[in-house]
Amino acid sequence: MKALFLTLFLAFVFILSPAEGSIPVIVKIAPDFSHIIDFYNYSEEINHGYQKFFATIYNTGSVGCLTRLRFDIYNESNDKLLYSSWSKEVPLEPGAFFDFEAFWYPFNISGKFYSKMRIYKCNDIYEGPVSYFTLNNTVYNETIK
Repeated sequence: MKALFLTLFLAFVFILSPAEGSIPVIVKIAPDFSHIIDFYNYSEEINHGYQKFFATIYNTGSVGCLTRLRFDIYNESNDKLLYSSWSKEVPLEPGAFFDFEAFWYPFNISGKFYSKMRIYKCNDIYEGPVSYFTLNNTVYNETIK
């Protein structure tokens, strides 16, 4: 009799009791800051105009955050930094993409140049592609819109 009572008591405590019968489950998603440059375009030769950098960034990570692009433009002959062009900053959620644009309006300059793309995302900086291009007697008049 004591054995039956002890068996029923233990069955109630370990199987039927809601406090002991439930198992807590904790689910965590590790932060992933990955992305893909889905599309990238720029002019390889510019005649009397401006340089437009266009890139589509796709957030393949698990964290959404503010994202923007920067293009540092260098003179190819002496590696001197001439200008840094920034895109606008946008919140890029997981699974989303955005078309970023940045511009460089050179004034009275010719030669061979290159730009380095940098992606600013989630307080980190990622290196993008390096792009080479040529300017031919480019004069940009700031009064013309």
